[in-house]
Amino acid sequence: MSSPSYIYPPFLASTAFPDRMAVRARLRGIPAPPPGRCRVLELGCGAGWSLLAFGSVLPGSEFYGIDLSAAAIAHGQELADRLGLTNVHLRHGDAMEIGEADGQFDYIFAHGLLSWVPEPVRHKLFEICRDRLAPNGVAYLSYNAHPGGYLRQMVGGMLRFHTRSFTSDADRISQAHGLMRALVEPPVPDAPYQQYLLMCATRMDARRPEQILFDELSEFNHPYYFHEFAALAAAHGLEFLDEADFTDFSNGLPPNSQKVLAGIGDRIAREQYLDFFIGRAFRMTLLCHAGQQRGVSSPAAALQGLWLCGPLELEPVEAGGTPKWVGGLGAAISTALPAAQTAFAQLGAAWPGVIPTTELLAHASSPEEEGILAAILFRCVMSGLLRAHVEPPPAARQAGLRPRASALARAQIGGLYVPSLSCEAITLSTGAHEKLLSLLDGSRTVPELAVALETSEAEVEATLRNFVSLELIEESEPAHGR
Repeated sequence: MSSPSYIYPPFLASTAFPDRMAVRARLRGIPAPPPGRCRVLELGCGAGWSLLAFGSVLPGSEFYGIDLSAAAIAHGQELADRLGLTNVHLRHGDAMEIGEADGQFDYIFAHGLLSWVPEPVRHKLFEICRDRLAPNGVAYLSYNAHPGGYLRQMVGGMLRFHTRSFTSDADRISQAHGLMRALVEPPVPDAPYQQYLLMCATRMDARRPEQILFDELSEFNHPYYFHEFAALAAAHGLEFLDEADFTDFSNGLPPNSQKVLAGIGDRIAREQYLDFFIGRAFRMTLLCHAGQQRGVSSPAAALQGLWLCGPLELEPVEAGGTPKWVGGLGAAISTALPAAQTAFAQLGAAWPGVIPTTELLAHASSPEEEGILAAILFRCVMSGLLRAHVEPPPAARQAGLRPRASALARAQIGGLYVPSLSCEAITLSTGAHEKLLSLLDGSRTVPELAVALETSEAEVEATLRNFVSLELIEESEPAHGR
């Protein structure tokens, strides 16, 4: 494959963070390698934005990336060297070159690559996952999916046809925007076709030119029906583990749709029908070696050894009503179980701190109640209401005397995002927030920060509390092994 003429903008593949993949594996009975002591390979890493974030919070692990863009690799390696991230290794080259000499990896991921490369490379990606993945390792492949992929292909096909005679990237981008404006220029009626085109035009206006070149205008764009993807993985000795995203899309379906899904016993078929119901256009799928999944005997067994956290708040409830707990993204759960009320209150008070599941389950007053509580906690993790960790992130529960943010987060101020200590992409809302974050090198107290920012100590403390909640503030003295 030839080197691209552009660098893809900074992107953090949070769902490929080793801790998140390890959680998914352990919930399915695979003793995945500890995230803090593992080898990770990213195929098509760009400037290594994800690997830099992962390497900064997992100093005991080694991260390797390969990409065709020499400019992107040089940029990422310069940043790694400047920050002293000696565990991040970026290489200019073709993924087709990966072989036995590269050794085995505990986690392998390729975000936004599989659908956008020629067929021989697509097969090579599966071969790499099969041949280079450790026995209990996890592979991550994201790709465009059908049936939603048909709509994206429709728009991409029109844009590629319209720009077919233009050779420069700038002209192709300009012409693509011009066609989209022409398609939606008249008043848009309530026709689904034009409503979808308007949504695509709005989405394109918000994206960078490099993203449009890679996605809508790419020569290659191959979506998969999920059952096709699963069959291709099986042909390479791999099997479906789970989706990397913890969102349970089936919960929002109408009762009849949920009934249909509940009657499908085969996991592959169930996932395919779920895509039919929601019109899924993109998947982030985790794979493991065939036969590695052992299953778990109970929710309590699945949660064993994990740490949980979540910004839970109790909604006001009328007398006699069932208590309802709401999380950060609007997900919620209602339960009257006393042990669950105690556990949720503890989690909410500790956020962003993590609590071992054994401590939460200890609130149960009997083995029977413990089983019910474990099932509730398991459901909260699978729905995304609670976050599970194999190893707690090095985030502080309070700002401390001399607050400190990671060197990588401070280095990325002014970009599209800054990485949290759980490797989530955080967008800072104001320039004042960016200025404060830039000063958090661990050398200044709150009064000194207030003087530097020419603001009040109360304002600094309020922003620091927000930063703590966003997991941007490091522990003052990270616990051993964490």
